[in-house]
Amino acid sequence: MNSPVLRHHAPLGAVLLIIIALVAAGPIHTPAGYHDFADQRMLGQLPRAADVLSNLPFLFVGLLGLLGIGRGRWLSGPVAWSLRAFFLAIAATAVGSLWYHLQPEDARLVWDRLPIALACGALLAAVLEECTALRPPFGWLVWLLGAAAGSVVLTNEALMLAPGDLRAYLGLQLALLIVAPLLQWRAGLAWSQRRLWLAAVASYVLAKLLEVADLPVLEMTGLLSGHTLKHLLAALGAWFVWRAYRLRALAGPALERDAVRPPAQWTTRGVSS
Repeated sequence: MNSPVLRHHAPLGAVLLIIIALVAAGPIHTPAGYHDFADQRMLGQLPRAADVLSNLPFLFVGLLGLLGIGRGRWLSGPVAWSLRAFFLAIAATAVGSLWYHLQPEDARLVWDRLPIALACGALLAAVLEECTALRPPFGWLVWLLGAAAGSVVLTNEALMLAPGDLRAYLGLQLALLIVAPLLQWRAGLAWSQRRLWLAAVASYVLAKLLEVADLPVLEMTGLLSGHTLKHLLAALGAWFVWRAYRLRALAGPALERDAVRPPAQWTTRGVSS
């Protein structure tokens, strides 16, 4: 299969593989003891201080992104609105995760997961709006925010149907990590942009791996746990996303010189070939 054909079909192929893998896996539940984080150290009267305070970078990056995107004149309207929703959700992640880590329990976990899911949905919407010609009624943002919220509802252990199933929640994140870069590749987005996106993906993947190794990382470093580092790296990933889009405002058409397609024209309504 030649490269143009592979590039054209890769995003849909990835979607199908994600669906097949999640269906084959069966229901995925929150692991037992999930709330028992490794770092229980206090700072004064603040419990689990490292896990709590490490959420503050999300607030910083969220506000930075909202200010950086601003009116987003160099982006199309749907892309700009999707990015505003993304950075707003990133800022909300700081609040939701901080609230959860003050007292980790099932009742608060939803407020940790919901902003993360909304951020994934909003950012995927931005990529779809920019890199595909397909656009559903009301745009991608509305539908994907709804899907994101629904994926968190499905994680509720009290549901009668598929109680506590994490597959939709995880599937949304996999789509952002795998399908979105493939869509950018297919659309011929400049490498100067895609490499920042891939840095964001790498940061988030490493964050998830550190989350799994929460206690071993704390024992190895003696200072920071895997979960604390997860927060910091996930926030770094969001910063890479901000940098990728903000760079366009600073450099404009020059970014497209290394694109695989003819240089796009950056206008107030976005990218047009």
